[in-house]
Amino acid sequence: MTDTETLSRYGTDPHYDETKRYLADSMWTHASFDDLWPNFETMLKTWPPAPSHLVVFNWGGYERQPERPSMAYSVEDELYYGLYAAWTDPVDSQTYTNWVTNHMRAWEPYASGIQLADENLVNRPYRFVTDENLQRLDVLLAGWDPDGLFVSWLGRPELHTDAADTKESPVAGPSE
Repeated sequence: MTDTETLSRYGTDPHYDETKRYLADSMWTHASFDDLWPNFETMLKTWPPAPSHLVVFNWGGYERQPERPSMAYSVEDELYYGLYAAWTDPVDSQTYTNWVTNHMRAWEPYASGIQLADENLVNRPYRFVTDENLQRLDVLLAGWDPDGLFVSWLGRPELHTDAADTKESPVAGPSE
């Protein structure tokens, strides 16, 4: 077992090339890999150039894990998937934006939400907060910013219940 700081410093950070353009998107899920495989298999056939990658964290915890405190941006689940495309030429921006967005959209039937850090809210607004906390945030926002001067996020998630437990998922192509 390792902590996130060590994992980032030695596992992922060295792979980020500052000369590249990046787009990330993410999801929280408890779906089995078998459910996610059809989209993942298609993804592998069209994978963007390195250092494009998929981050997978087992977030489900461990025995005797302390309970996490209540959080405003509160959606979590057993597994976290973060998909990153990286490219150099600005001409390819739409192709790789579509690649990431469409593949994460294909997994939406299995998602319980996204993480605000590796999100793609401009292209794929999705649930990052529980319905209860979203309503609490709306009340606070209405009280402190009644004229709507401040943008609180780039894409408002729809009120949503639990992730669908379906066995089928559409499969996205590289630039659909």
